[in-house]
Amino acid sequence: MRYTMGLDIGIASVGWAVINEDKSRIEDLGVRVFKKAEEPDGKSLNLARREARGSRRRIRRRATRMQKVKELLIKYNLVSEKELETLYVITETTPDVYELRAKGLDKLLSRQEFARVLTNIAKRRGYKSNRKIDEEEKEVGKLSKGTIENKKILQEKCYRTIGEMFYKDEKFEYNKRNKGGEYNNTVLRSMLIDEVHILFDIQRNLKSEYADEKFEKEYVEVITYQKPYITPELLEKMLGKCTFEKGEPRAPKNSYTFERFMLLQKVNNLNIYINGEKIEIPQKKKKEIIQLAYNQTEIKYTQLRKKLELPIEARFADLNYQIKRTEEDSEEELVKKIENKKFVKLEGWHKIRLALKENKDKFEKIEKNPELQNIIADALVRNKTDETIKSYLEKSNVDVEIINAVLNINFTKFGHLSYKAINKIIPELEKGLTYDKACESVGYEFKGRRNELQYKLPPVTELEDEILNSVVLRSVSQTRKVVNAIIDKYGSPTAVYIETARELSKPYDERMKIEKRQKENEANNDKIKEYIKETFGFDPKPFDIVKMKLWREQSGKCAYSSKPIPAERLYEENFVQVDHIIPFSRCFDDSYQNKVLVLTDENQKKKERTPFEYFGEDKEKWHKFEEFVNLTYKFNTRKKENLLIKNFNEDKSKEWIQRNINDTKYISKFMYNYITNNLKFAESELKKKVYNINGQATSILRHYWGLKKDREKSDKHHAQDAVIIACATNKNIKKVSEYSRRKLLYKNNEIIDKETGEIIDSKYNIDISIKEPWPKFREEVEARMEDVDNNGQLYALVNGKFTNYDDIDVTQVRPIFTSRMPERKITGRAHKDTMRSQKFIQQGQNFTVVKKPLKAISKQEIEGIINNPDFKNLYLSDKKLYDDIYQKMKETNFKAEKAFINEYRKYSKKGNSPIVRSIKVPSAGATGVQLKNGSIAENANMVRVDVFEKDNKNYLVPIYVSDFVKDELPNKAIFANKDEKKWIEMTEEYKFKFSLYPNDLVKIKRKNEKEFYAYYCSTHRGTGAINLLAVNGERKIEGIGAKSLEIFEKYQVDVLGNISKINKEKREGVK
Repeated sequence: MRYTMGLDIGIASVGWAVINEDKSRIEDLGVRVFKKAEEPDGKSLNLARREARGSRRRIRRRATRMQKVKELLIKYNLVSEKELETLYVITETTPDVYELRAKGLDKLLSRQEFARVLTNIAKRRGYKSNRKIDEEEKEVGKLSKGTIENKKILQEKCYRTIGEMFYKDEKFEYNKRNKGGEYNNTVLRSMLIDEVHILFDIQRNLKSEYADEKFEKEYVEVITYQKPYITPELLEKMLGKCTFEKGEPRAPKNSYTFERFMLLQKVNNLNIYINGEKIEIPQKKKKEIIQLAYNQTEIKYTQLRKKLELPIEARFADLNYQIKRTEEDSEEELVKKIENKKFVKLEGWHKIRLALKENKDKFEKIEKNPELQNIIADALVRNKTDETIKSYLEKSNVDVEIINAVLNINFTKFGHLSYKAINKIIPELEKGLTYDKACESVGYEFKGRRNELQYKLPPVTELEDEILNSVVLRSVSQTRKVVNAIIDKYGSPTAVYIETARELSKPYDERMKIEKRQKENEANNDKIKEYIKETFGFDPKPFDIVKMKLWREQSGKCAYSSKPIPAERLYEENFVQVDHIIPFSRCFDDSYQNKVLVLTDENQKKKERTPFEYFGEDKEKWHKFEEFVNLTYKFNTRKKENLLIKNFNEDKSKEWIQRNINDTKYISKFMYNYITNNLKFAESELKKKVYNINGQATSILRHYWGLKKDREKSDKHHAQDAVIIACATNKNIKKVSEYSRRKLLYKNNEIIDKETGEIIDSKYNIDISIKEPWPKFREEVEARMEDVDNNGQLYALVNGKFTNYDDIDVTQVRPIFTSRMPERKITGRAHKDTMRSQKFIQQGQNFTVVKKPLKAISKQEIEGIINNPDFKNLYLSDKKLYDDIYQKMKETNFKAEKAFINEYRKYSKKGNSPIVRSIKVPSAGATGVQLKNGSIAENANMVRVDVFEKDNKNYLVPIYVSDFVKDELPNKAIFANKDEKKWIEMTEEYKFKFSLYPNDLVKIKRKNEKEFYAYYCSTHRGTGAINLLAVNGERKIEGIGAKSLEIFEKYQVDVLGNISKINKEKREGVK
């Protein structure tokens, strides 16, 4: 069978279709759904694990450091091992350790006081980077601001040490440590080391027998030890190699060569349009921009506009001018706001220039020999300690003054090419060539490395250097699985047609903006729909909504004549029409920004012309039209450009059509190259085997073929899109283009071709007059999208008399069965962050205690603590505090946010009480993860649920991440609405059936109901009920009681949606 493959690739799904070319039919279609490779907030899936690992390492290193400090204290006779046990016990008479740190500057400290001081300094030893950094200029963020501010306080108020500052300064009266994610009390480690030396020196002068110089040296070595970031040798092994020159190391991003390479690309790719027409940038101006990049720290688009002397109508192609404009905004203000963005910045060049501002003659040396910047960048990026950087630069004969200056700079990143490759490409870029043309000019294959063609696509692990976005990488990986599964089943395709979601390769924040705009647009459409229903008395179609939007946008005027369009005549037959500004047949742009509302007679006069071609010869009319366009503030930039474009010739038309048919996004190009360079295709007449289809083309074909898309209904629409994509051949695209050139008119309820006078077959609607890929195509697609009937068949397909299915048993054609990627990885946190005290559990009470922010306390919580006898011990543990909080909340009608809008302090006679930000409140019983410090935390993720059976009853045992670090898995099944202590033990009488992970397929039958398949989602820990998702995602099925199900079976689903029952399964994790 010769077939074409269609792929609709999104950020969490792949729709696929197989089109049988021999029989002109849909041979197969389906959807693969998977979880986005990121957290719901857009953060990396590995971030939480990475942060937890970093936290564990910090705790372990601190514990090791403190142990070494204690050993030193014993070694130098400050304390004995027995005294260590009570050294840190604080009583009412114990002096504050910061008071002791201040006292030690003037008075002799006892050995125990000196031990407490040294232990305190070692425990919180201050901030120091792995690299020497200029704190005032280099570090940014909260942490560095804290260190800078505290250093300033120390110097301006003449405190001798950090300890004295913490003890005496009002800023640190209540809090010496950082609180609530703030870093206001952070100090530099170097400042604490200075304090250590001062204390030892003063104590020696005061004749202390414990301030030994040898002890001081060993102590400082212990508390300042910091593991180097990475050795140059290890870093070299980890680095990738050049894309073009095999074995060559990659160049640092901040080297002169790589920065110039990127600058030249940026300038050569600079496209500017005036009213839709591209303007050429003279080579002389390009050179001026390049020189400007070296002369000033950053170039913004506003400065480019000035440098290039551009008129206000000019637009930079890589900026989005489509933002909402109010009537008060002038065009100049709007443009300035949009263009106040970075065009280019040579970060490495200017950091080195800034570092050498006091040695301008040395920077002149770098200006004369820019290769010196390469040496500096290599040293900084390949070495992570001052010593190794110095050594590297000294061996390269770099001046000492330059070495000392650049030690304050921190470069970390590498590019994708080597110096060797870049030095070959730069001369071509300097001629004005774009990167792809420059690569081709020097013999590099820009389109990707062509491998030996294979029957199936290779693993994407080989491509991880090229795809840095984890979301994209997962989409590509899942697409590969789909393609290979199709090939396994049907052999090699003759061609592959691809559409990728426009948001796929965009970062999280941009995807959220797109999603927000889409939701706003949907909400606006809903409002307009209701308005039309109420005002005009009919249920509007999408086309009617567009009419109303355009009418409002144009302030109720015809776009071409500026004549008023009365609202009451808006939906009058043949009174107004929606026109493509640039004729659709000449641009293939069916977007809203290429549409205006016009009077019918005006549209018929315009014909297949642009507005300029229509008005251009009449200067007065054109001037009035220009004025109307510029004064209509609701028109965004792109629509204005379309309305005012002048030179739209045949070449421009071809360029636009290709742009709107073919997808040019990075991810689309990547997929094109990945498949083209790796996959072996079946023999065919096609020279080109892989096609990137623009979403616009898919939308147009869907419209002309009369297919509807309902995203909300289910996941099946991805499969429908894949069918359209697979049929978006050059031949079909050409048909649309040819047809759109015709002008159609209604006459006596018939559709007449104006050019030929022929009557178009009345069975075709004006909106779907394009002939389908084969007869009854639309009916076939709709039939394949249906669910099966009571006989397990696709009713419309079986009864539709489709002749292209005459060689198979049509009753056996399977419906779309969405395949979902199961989530079986045992990853994530073992428990939630909030820890609960078991103090009252140990006292025989059945509750734990958790800290809760004051502003989040409810009336029920504070009243419960005071009035509920079960919580008596908690209430009495701090009665004054709880009573005072109750009174304050009562004064504001128990609105905590209002009650504690200002800082709240605990009552104190001395008036030096700390700020209270949270209080202890009762929480659930002693279930969860037991922590080493004696507290308890809630379980985090339920990884799976294990299903057991006895006497035809099902029992569910929840398994959490934390359970996998224990010697054995839990063996107690949920007993609905009962405490965990009363759950049912799974003894040998209970038979293990299977484990359910999220997205595992199950077959379910409840009493007196039909059986059905669904994907498992979760289990309610309290009731034991399971939550499911319908196979194609059309609905959630929640609260299914699993215990008494008549059928409860697990199935396996392959990538293409084929299912098979799992008869026997071994319980994983059991030793």
